[in-house]
Amino acid sequence: MNKSSIKEKRRRKSSPFWFYLVLILFPIIFFVVLEICLRLFNYGRNDETWIQVTETKQMLNPDVSGRYFY
Repeated sequence: MNKSSIKEKRRRKSSPFWFYLVLILFPIIFFVVLEICLRLFNYGRNDETWIQVTETKQMLNPDVSGRYFY
């Protein structure tokens, strides 16, 4: 093996820094955008702890346990 082939092998083995950056950031960005879209379109059920019954009264949401157990 000559020096040029060794240098070429080293160059091919090392990946650029931005490959690793994309590898880390792409899933994070994907889930952030997914969460934003789901919240914009009100996807899912109401998981608030307290719901308004009348103007002056609130009650415990009966579906709140679904957040933890279903």
